[in-house]
Amino acid sequence: VEKMLATGLVDRVFVGERHVDRSKTLKRLFCYKIPELIKEKIYGVDGYGLNSAASFYLCKQFNKVLQENTYDYVLVNYSLWANLIRTKEYTRNAKTIIDTHDFITFQVYKNGKRKVLGRTITEEVKRLNYADEVWAISVDEQYVFTQLLDSKVQLVPVIIPPNNLATAKATSQPKKYDLIYVA
Repeated sequence: VEKMLATGLVDRVFVGERHVDRSKTLKRLFCYKIPELIKEKIYGVDGYGLNSAASFYLCKQFNKVLQENTYDYVLVNYSLWANLIRTKEYTRNAKTIIDTHDFITFQVYKNGKRKVLGRTITEEVKRLNYADEVWAISVDEQYVFTQLLDSKVQLVPVIIPPNNLATAKATSQPKKYDLIYVA
């Protein structure tokens, strides 16, 4: 957290927990285990090799941040975190974006974790459609996503070489947008 703040690129960092600590038995039962079971009954088990990185407990923490702050954009990294923006209840008027980096379905299928390609694509497309906009890193992904998604699809290739990130410091100019980035 200190290193991120020291870059000058961010002014606050929120760190959420996916699970309640095992030593807190009652809190874990009522704030994590039971809600996860209910979520599975309502929405089904996260599916077909595309497990959600966003537990009910983490979504609750994230929603609290959104309730207490106002953002112009909510940028989520990977479709695995899409459940954070499943509902627009707390994002208010913020534009929601999922930065895909990769079409997760193909990774899951290629690695042999699941051979149910149709169901896996359906699940990932459903998640990507939670966002107002989806960013693809290649023209191939952009083409596939534009054919499958209702959400707007933008091509946003990697444009900053990793060794130049240190020079991309924030300027002293007033900020135009307030952004929350989830990664």
